[in-house]
Amino acid sequence: MRAPLNAFETYSRIDLQARIEGSQGSDLTRICFDALCLALGTAALARSRNDRLSASQAISRALAILAGLQSSVDAEAPMASTLADFYASISLRLRQLTRTGSGEDILAVRDDLADVAGVLVPDPDTKTRKESVP
Repeated sequence: MRAPLNAFETYSRIDLQARIEGSQGSDLTRICFDALCLALGTAALARSRNDRLSASQAISRALAILAGLQSSVDAEAPMASTLADFYASISLRLRQLTRTGSGEDILAVRDDLADVAGVLVPDPDTKTRKESVP
């Protein structure tokens, strides 16, 4: 039986659902990558506090979001097989981290995903912030 959601998890799910319903295309992909990175950050924090249950729940959330990304890959796209392989490798890494791995290991996966997201679906706010820094 699943443990009840805490306030943060409930808010995060409602926020994610609202953002998904109000977006399309690359915005939707960006939202999923952001949610995936947030879930992994939560898992890393929980793991660093030796809270295995919360870490496992956050990684499970990340895996669910990743499954959504995997299912949305357009088979006709030029890089479809490469992207599918990448998502599969991330899924395997996350499943391994559910059992073993430190917060640093989880953050390494999160950083890899953030790098890929920055290339696939650049965040226009990040670009604007970088351009405004002297």
